[in-house]
Amino acid sequence: MSEQNVPFYHVNAITVDAIGEPGQRVFFLQAKDENQSLTFILEKVQVESLSVAITRLLSEVSKKKTIVDEKDFEFNEEGMHIQPPVDPLFRVGEMGLAFEEDDQKIVLVLQEVLFGEVTAENARKIALRCTPGQLAALSTWSMELVNRGRPICPYCNEPMAKDHLCPKKNGHKH
Repeated sequence: MSEQNVPFYHVNAITVDAIGEPGQRVFFLQAKDENQSLTFILEKVQVESLSVAITRLLSEVSKKKTIVDEKDFEFNEEGMHIQPPVDPLFRVGEMGLAFEEDDQKIVLVLQEVLFGEVTAENARKIALRCTPGQLAALSTWSMELVNRGRPICPYCNEPMAKDHLCPKKNGHKH
């Protein structure tokens, strides 16, 4: 992911949310600054992976210097829902995280998914400059949101629908 000509946004708020019923949900990441709101489409697994990556980065950085405490991981659910307009800029393909020592910010870089006419050369990229506290709350909320989906079958590790026919149980229902 090249960092040339990547627009940077200083984020005042950042969140993820899902619209739809479990099994049919569409996940969004929304970041706001003073002037605008940017919305992106993510896959559920990307939301989960982002949460894990944020937690790991915060843990690693905190070994050297405390940048978050336990209260930073708390969130107010009402404040974590995305706000209209929900007009996604693009579907996210790759993501990256980096800690900036100088100003104690974390940069989340999002790159458009490579598909069709979108290539590595013309894919849109955005860098969101966030506080560690913003991303700590985002991490906790993200895992809460992911876990509100369909339960995972303990045998085949697939999401269970109402009439889950488990291949590991030879097609029998649970």
